[in-house]
Amino acid sequence: MKNKGFTLVELIIVVIIIGILATVAIAQYMKAVARAKAGRAKSSLSMIIKGEKMYVADKSSFCTSAAAGGCLDSYIEMTDIAGDPDFTYLIGGAVSAYTATATAIADRNAGTGTITLTNAGVLDDSTWAP
Repeated sequence: MKNKGFTLVELIIVVIIIGILATVAIAQYMKAVARAKAGRAKSSLSMIIKGEKMYVADKSSFCTSAAAGGCLDSYIEMTDIAGDPDFTYLIGGAVSAYTATATAIADRNAGTGTITLTNAGVLDDSTWAP
């Protein structure tokens, strides 16, 4: 009589291979999510810098708040930026040279470190890692 089917060893090997593939896939997915969140942070930094440029041109002074309800609200929509659950945003500098910084919040799968953008358009994400 000929048995048709798989042996227990064959099934265990298949389960182990599927487990290894799933582990690699999940790790890559988490990195992709972190890169997407960093892309959103870069977009938010760009909006903050644009709003700051409009504020400086209009008021001849520097806005130090990247919070909703702050001085940039009249120039850009700050609700989504200030409500970002993955990054906190800060503005620093002076009227002639300022920098917007996004810092990843721990345990939010947004990576670690900071991303900065200057009013000259220089982006620095060298301290951020997925």
